[in-house]
Amino acid sequence: MSLLSLACAVAGKWATTLDRQHALLSLLTSVNGLVVLTLAALIGFFPGYAVSVIMLFFAYAFVARTRFIYAALRTVVLGGGFFYFAFSYPANLTIDVFIFVAMSVGTLIALRLIEKSRRSVFFQQRVIHRQSEELRQEKDKTEQVLLNVLPARIVARLREGETTIADEYPSVSVLFADVIGFTALAARLSAADVIALLSDLFSSFDDLVAECRLEKIKTIGDAYMAAGGLADPDSDHAVRVVDLGLAMHAEVAGRARRWHELSVRIGVHSGPAAGGVIGKQKFAFDLWGATINMASRLEQHGLPGRVHAGARPLRLRAAR
Repeated sequence: MSLLSLACAVAGKWATTLDRQHALLSLLTSVNGLVVLTLAALIGFFPGYAVSVIMLFFAYAFVARTRFIYAALRTVVLGGGFFYFAFSYPANLTIDVFIFVAMSVGTLIALRLIEKSRRSVFFQQRVIHRQSEELRQEKDKTEQVLLNVLPARIVARLREGETTIADEYPSVSVLFADVIGFTALAARLSAADVIALLSDLFSSFDDLVAECRLEKIKTIGDAYMAAGGLADPDSDHAVRVVDLGLAMHAEVAGRARRWHELSVRIGVHSGPAAGGVIGKQKFAFDLWGATINMASRLEQHGLPGRVHAGARPLRLRAAR
């Protein structure tokens, strides 16, 4: 028994999985049990003693939560050895046989119930993990949608529970861009071509807004609105907004043939503004005030290929 235990200890490195550990444990208890049965039969202490020792092996296996298949194999091995010696033993072992059978059946039933319960818990955990992962992915998708609609700091405030978001911005720079002649062009194109054209055009504008470290506010039809200074009122946002307008013109000029030789009018103005989230359904972040109105008027009276800017953006751009 000591040699077998030593061999199992050496083989412990092999038992890297739960199944291997259960197999090694079942081998150890099965062989040790056969050794006990043999010794008990040889020295004449089989009645009572053999069953008591085997009960210890079963109890040890029960505490170790051996898998049912290994417990059943161990029971077959020990049961074969027990009945072999019991039938050849001269004394009456009816009580021992009854105890052994009851103990074997009870242990197997208990281990089967435990294994079934563990499997149920395991599958429940798998389901919970999968559902948690799906919820996390849906939350990420929802947040990404919000980030595509609202500025990141506004999303953070909504996540914290704010219901009314209204801020005063002491200094912002606003850009309005409008595609010239787009209404007439849209009348000649199919709906799919109109959407494809606007999507391609405004996607390129989105990239330019990101490069200039500004924020896209919204699009209305073929009009595009962006702003700077919402998060950094003391920075050079006026210069960056003018640079954005120039980059937009360069982008449109570089792809004139691809975009049906379209051109845009751009107006830029700087000053104070109010901003916030409006609506309960399909809500959006927007800006209001004289600065926004002036930028819109400058765009309406601007020339294609030029940035029609107010005094402050022009002065800062010239100074740089």
